[in-house]
Amino acid sequence: MASDPAAIRPATLIDSCVLLDVITGDERWADWSAREIAAAMDAGRVVINPLIYAAASVGYQTVEELESARATSWSARKLWLPPSR
Repeated sequence: MASDPAAIRPATLIDSCVLLDVITGDERWADWSAREIAAAMDAGRVVINPLIYAAASVGYQTVEELESARATSWSARKLWLPPSR
């Protein structure tokens, strides 16, 4: 058994459309998506993978622009992106 309690908590993979709802402040879905991300954070780790990160980046000119948008969203800034190998 893992000695770190966080290691045994479930992880929820957040899809790019949910991430973009929150980042862009989508009128129809932002509140729902933010609530679902918050609920997943309460249950355990919330992660995105490099493919989801890439899909979310399409509307941005630079990585810095995407990171800035992600950093301004309370729920999106806490998402963990695993290191690429």
